[in-house]
Amino acid sequence: MDYSTPKYAHSWLPIFYFKDYGDYENYFIQLEYVVNKADYAPVLHKSLDLDIVAANGQKIFADLSAEKRTLLSSRNYVLLTSTETPTSNHNDRFWVTELYGYAPQSGNAPKVYETYSDSIVTSPSLIYPDGLGAAYMPYVSDKAYNYYLNLDAPENARPSNNAQSGEYNEYEEEEDEQGLTEEEMDGAAGFWQYAASECTAHITGGRYSASTGVVEFTIDNATLAARMEPGALVFFYGSGRQVLLHWDYFFQTAVCSIMGKFGNRFLVSGNPSIVLQGGSNMSFHKAFSPDRGWWGTEITMYFLGNKRQIRNISARTRTEVKYYLTEPALSEFNSSELPRSPTGSLYGINLEDLSEFTNPTAAEWLTHTQNGDFYVLDGTKMEYRDGLYVLSTTYAPYV
Repeated sequence: MDYSTPKYAHSWLPIFYFKDYGDYENYFIQLEYVVNKADYAPVLHKSLDLDIVAANGQKIFADLSAEKRTLLSSRNYVLLTSTETPTSNHNDRFWVTELYGYAPQSGNAPKVYETYSDSIVTSPSLIYPDGLGAAYMPYVSDKAYNYYLNLDAPENARPSNNAQSGEYNEYEEEEDEQGLTEEEMDGAAGFWQYAASECTAHITGGRYSASTGVVEFTIDNATLAARMEPGALVFFYGSGRQVLLHWDYFFQTAVCSIMGKFGNRFLVSGNPSIVLQGGSNMSFHKAFSPDRGWWGTEITMYFLGNKRQIRNISARTRTEVKYYLTEPALSEFNSSELPRSPTGSLYGINLEDLSEFTNPTAAEWLTHTQNGDFYVLDGTKMEYRDGLYVLSTTYAPYV
C-alpha cells in the first residue's frame, strides 16, 4: 500500500475532554492514520473534514445522522495536536493520532468550568466598623500645638463665641497673632465635640506600673466598656499634669491597643507616646503616678474599633477555567483583588490591617463575608495545553 498520503483508520473516537467538569456534551474527536515518515507534515488548526475517506474507501463519519452531522459542523473542529509513533520494521512510517477540538462557548463568551478545593486561606486582621474608625484621627498643625501648649487645659483653649463678654475679640486677637486658621483651631481644640459620644469616654482614674510598663485606667462609659474587647484600638486626647512637676500639658497620643479589660478598667500596652508638636515628647504614663492616684486633668479616650486577629481558616476556594483557541486578550485576565493601601500598592491580607483607608475597607470586607462573596485570590494564570489556551482564576471566600 502506498503510504505517501495518510491512510486513515475506518472509525473515529469521541474524547470526552471535559468530563472532569461533568461535561459529556462537548467532546473532541480522535482520528488515526499511517503515513511515510518522509511525508508526515501535520497542519495544526486545519478544519475537520466530515467527508474524509478511510483506507478501506468508506467515509469515516458515514454513521452520523443528519442532526449529529449538523451539530459537529457547528462546532468548527480544528486539528489541535498531532502525535506520531514510529511503526514498521524499518521505522520508516508513522502511526499518527490526531486530536480535533474547539473552545466551548456559552453564547458569545467562553464556557466557564468550575472546580472546588478545600484550601487554607488567610482571614485578615481588620478593624471592625464599631467605633469611630481610623479615618477619624485628626490632623493638628504645629502652629496649633504651639498655641495650645501655653494653655493650662483644653477647656481654656478656645473661648466661647460670646460678643457680649468680649471673648470673641480676644479670640480673634489670639488667632491673628498666632496665624491660625479656623480649621486649625477646630482640629486642635474642638474636634472632640464632633465625635460620637457612644465611642468616647473620659478617664476617671488610673495608675502606671513602673515594673511592668503598663498603664491601667478606668473610664466613665459603661456601655462603651462593654463593647470594647482586648485588642481594641484607641487613642487619647486632652490635658494632663506631669508627675511631680505639677504643670499641665495638652496632648494627643498615638494609636494604641487595649491589652486587657476588667469591667470598665483597662490595660494599655506599649506605653503610647504623647505627641507634643512644638515641645518635647513624653510617655503617656506621666499622666499617671504609681501608688499616688491619677494626675490627669481631662483626658478623653477615643474608640476606633475592635480589632480581629489574623487567622488561617480552611475554606472552599473556587477555580474558574476557560478555554481559548487563540491567545486571549489582556481584558480576559483578572487581577488579584487583595486589599490595597492608600497609595494603591498591593499588599497581602496577612500583613496589613483593613480600615477606612484600604480597598476594600473593613466594613466592605465584613459585608462581603456576610453575603458569602468571593475575591480573586492571586490573579489569572494562563497555560497552553493540547493546542488550547487555558485561563484559570481562583477565588477565595471573604472570611
